Amino acid sequence: MVDDFENTNHNIVYQTPLSPLDAQVMLNRILSLKWDDLSSAQKVESDLYVCLQQFDNKAEYLILMAEVQLLLGKVERALAFAYKIWENGGELSLPFRLLYGHILSVLNLKDMAQEIFNPVLDDISSLNEKFFAPLINFAFAHGRRDLLLLVAAHASQDVFEAVQNFVAFYDAQKYWKAFAAFQQIIFAKCAHNLLDFEVSLDMRKSYCVVNILLFVNANASTLQDAINADFDEYCVKNDLINYDNLYINVSAKAQHKPLENILLPVL
Repeated sequence: MVDDFENTNHNIVYQTPLSPLDAQVMLNRILSLKWDDLSSAQKVESDLYVCLQQFDNKAEYLILMAEVQLLLGKVERALAFAYKIWENGGELSLPFRLLYGHILSVLNLKDMAQEIFNPVLDDISSLNEKFFAPLINFAFAHGRRDLLLLVAAHASQDVFEAVQNFVAFYDAQKYWKAFAAFQQIIFAKCAHNLLDFEVSLDMRKSYCVVNILLFVNANASTLQDAINADFDEYCVKNDLINYDNLYINVSAKAQHKPLENILLPVL
């Protein structure tokens, strides 16, 4: 048996290890970073400058650079890189397209984010569910009912049911205009301070509660109070009830967990 194996051509192919500066390797490094570990983030930033000098496809490295700027709390620099990517163009693999779309959404560049997400949405039936979070985050963050329903229709059963429940309630109350206005309030208050956001869905009350968690480079408590005050003022002015199925929670960036752990949980 041993002789037979040794004398047989099994056509074994060995894969060349990826360079430590390969874009996918660098992406994995960024996804695993703790947001309070500035020294590691600065090391990644330094390596990315080397990558931009060595490699031809700069678009993906520029996206990583934009994300690292947010991680470092440098919103204006992230914005500059986001625009540079947009102007230069380039080929993007799926993870980088989704990350870029999410960065644009965080920076409140909604129309640009929509264009980046469109090719993914056109082929959403083939999308692995692990990639859905940036799309649903975008839909919630900008009050996009149509997009929310589209993505949820291809998501897991628990995400689908939670989104359907939330949409049905807001449809019944004719609250979508208010919901979009709420998001505008958030982005207006967080301008130049928002570093990231994520959405979670909670069905433990038999109806869907949406929690939008904002990570900011500012005094989280002060910003939370300002957002709450603007919400209350909007509701009073427009004779609306502030229902207990939407919560905005502001946190310091140090509370952010590594991006590799962020999915779309349904509690």
